[in-house]
Amino acid sequence: MVGANKMIGKLEKQALEIFQDFPIINELPASVSGKHHIGETARQHIQTTVHVMKHLCLEFNVPEEDQDLLIASAWLHDIGGYPLCVKGKMDLPHWHYYDTGFSRLDCFFYLHPVLSAEIINGYEIDRKEEIKRLVSVHMSHWYKDCPQPDLTKLYEVLICTADYVASKGDGMFFPNKRI
Repeated sequence: MVGANKMIGKLEKQALEIFQDFPIINELPASVSGKHHIGETARQHIQTTVHVMKHLCLEFNVPEEDQDLLIASAWLHDIGGYPLCVKGKMDLPHWHYYDTGFSRLDCFFYLHPVLSAEIINGYEIDRKEEIKRLVSVHMSHWYKDCPQPDLTKLYEVLICTADYVASKGDGMFFPNKRI
């Protein structure tokens, strides 16, 4: 079983190798605008998403090989946003500088789920098409120009749910606590 305290699966290992190509996640705020994920780095958000996904997989009795698929997808779901962010001020059209100390190419950020899938194209990873589909729909219910999750497909619902729950941090369960 891939759940908590178990060995990582082949897909998760491959995803972690891809993930290492994006060191900006260690200092990049999970929300460059500072409006969401307050006090969290991109790495922390991803780790929380993976943790939530592991729990969802166990709760919904997802087969082991598909747990690995979903966990790998959770690791990779936001990689399309990282190339759209830089530390410091970018004095170019369409770039917006935020009080977090980072600039973001805002006019394309809504496409980060699709960009995540495109970035994955450049890597060797098993079950690539399935992972690309999952990362491409993870926030598309908010972004109507992106592929929409099929709500009749459990795994597409789970990737959206894991990201949503992770984005709320303690605030989802303790609404008066500011993190």
